[in-house]
Amino acid sequence: MPKVGTSNINRTQALATIHHGAAPGTGTDFVTNFSVGSEITALRVTTCFSTATVLTVMQDDGSNENAMALNKGAALTANAVETFTFGVRRTADGTDDGTLLVYNFQIATDSVIETFMVEGITGGSM
Repeated sequence: MPKVGTSNINRTQALATIHHGAAPGTGTDFVTNFSVGSEITALRVTTCFSTATVLTVMQDDGSNENAMALNKGAALTANAVETFTFGVRRTADGTDDGTLLVYNFQIATDSVIETFMVEGITGGSM
């Protein structure tokens, strides 16, 4: 018999990891062209860059690309760990057979990526 409440336990799935990597340049995607499974409801992104920079999530439906800055568009502090969690969907309309959404990440300045981890969160409420 399952324990009460275990159906709402969050689980994570590693989607991308960079440790001490070079960014490809200003405004260039450094984690590219991934989509999420239908069970993933949010992404948790943990970052640390060697220089202050703005981190942007790019969301593309094949016709439109949306640039969504994290940290309210303010530069992240150099050499400081930051973690962001935000909702995502596999498709633009949330159905299984809708238009697939593709995600990319960019930073505003050329930098060393000290750490960058993207985890898909599945399960119940956060």
